[in-house]
Amino acid sequence: ALSFRTLSRTAAKCTIRTPMLHQFGVGGLVFDASFDSGNCARAEQTGADEFAVWTAPDCVGSPHETKFRSWFHFAVGGAAPGRVLTLVVHNMNCQGHLFKHDMRPVVRALPSQPHWERVRYPTHTSGTKAEDNFVLRFRHKVETTDTLFFALCYPQAYTESQAQLAHIDALFGLPPVPPPQPPTESAPACPPPPSVGAPRTAPPLTAPPWQLLESAAALAAADGLPTRRPPGVYYFRELLVCSLGGRRVELLTVSGSEGMLEEEEERLDGLFPDGRPRPRRFAHKQVFFLSGRVHPGETPASHVFDGFLSFLLRDSDPRARRLRERFVFKLVPMLNPDGVYLGHYRADTEGLNLNRLYLYCSLARQPSIAAVGAVIRQLHSRGELLFYIDLHAHANKRGCFLFGNTLPFEQMVDNVLYAKLVATNCRWFDFAGCDFSVKNMVRRDKRDGLSKEGSGRVGVYTMTGLTYVYTLECNYNEGRTVNRLQPVPGGAAGGAGGGAGEEVH
Repeated sequence: ALSFRTLSRTAAKCTIRTPMLHQFGVGGLVFDASFDSGNCARAEQTGADEFAVWTAPDCVGSPHETKFRSWFHFAVGGAAPGRVLTLVVHNMNCQGHLFKHDMRPVVRALPSQPHWERVRYPTHTSGTKAEDNFVLRFRHKVETTDTLFFALCYPQAYTESQAQLAHIDALFGLPPVPPPQPPTESAPACPPPPSVGAPRTAPPLTAPPWQLLESAAALAAADGLPTRRPPGVYYFRELLVCSLGGRRVELLTVSGSEGMLEEEEERLDGLFPDGRPRPRRFAHKQVFFLSGRVHPGETPASHVFDGFLSFLLRDSDPRARRLRERFVFKLVPMLNPDGVYLGHYRADTEGLNLNRLYLYCSLARQPSIAAVGAVIRQLHSRGELLFYIDLHAHANKRGCFLFGNTLPFEQMVDNVLYAKLVATNCRWFDFAGCDFSVKNMVRRDKRDGLSKEGSGRVGVYTMTGLTYVYTLECNYNEGRTVNRLQPVPGGAAGGAGGGAGEEVH
């Protein structure tokens, strides 16, 4: 009853196999999570229309199995329209802070309803952190015979990210990247864990969920993006490094054509393995570095990234033009593509929180983090790096806010002022929620004991001493406040553009 998605860690090590339900029938329904970003390891019928499901912890069944568990994303087929399903999710970390403010999982039906929406009925939770027995219960009324998909929050799978980048590549006439190759198994596979759940009691789904998801990703690839090449925009996509599972860790370069040199970026040892040319360099421009999805389950990070990239590619927005004239943007959409693909919540394939290893990483074991560190050092050595922001999602604090570093007084003024300016120009940014404390630079995690000194934010500051080094945190659900924006003189035709109350999300 199980499907095993295989991830080869290294040529000399045993293959990790992650068990997720595959075409598993119970109570007349079929459950499946054997797809990109899927997570559901067990399903049981507990009532006429009630089904219990269990998430899998990160690296389940491997020597690196962790206690990180909250992400779920699974498909359900065979439910008749009009039926109200009750789904009870077990084996989650305690998420009481998140769900007490009416957070709801998301649902869609493929192929007829490709857009995600929150479930319409309120959720109910039980259990405590101390007893480690948190349970989430929610209902959904079936409206179609299509396959249903449920998830903790709006997903952004590795396949979806690749489809979006392929769309942008085509606009700029870049050659298509080769399709991902399955990892090479060079050692006997670890024995699979025993099957769980009940035998099949329903026919298989008419279309495999992974196929429905890939089709939906291809159809949605252009959403929010230009449909033609924006004039005067420089865009370059390169393979920064391969993950342990052989997936692409991308590095995008976006800027305006002003100041573009014939000279290419220098190559770095061990990076850019496909041997393609590197992007062009620019004169008299500083670099803004943005990254996301070091924690796979923090999908709001990808949605912020998508909005930022879409904004940068606008040809008719004077704000985007001014930014492209002044900055070169270096963008890494997914720092942990293996974790995203495998449906992890927080860890990589070795059970590690990569956002604690920026000062202690190696290219062999944490390739994406080591590669980003090398690029950061290269840019800083040339005096070009000005901003670094790493995108995350927060389950406890509501709103969107920055974590910054504690700096010497002169730098600290500029450090905090930047956050205040963001609040002045964005309805949803919560300045009061920002944290610039020393404690938030050195605090140790309760689960693994690792210090924030190794996080991207603190690690990059340690490498560079720069002022504008942040983590942007966005709650999965809602904020605490809405800022009132000042009108822009001249509206959309004004020098800043955008009109009153329009901001970049």
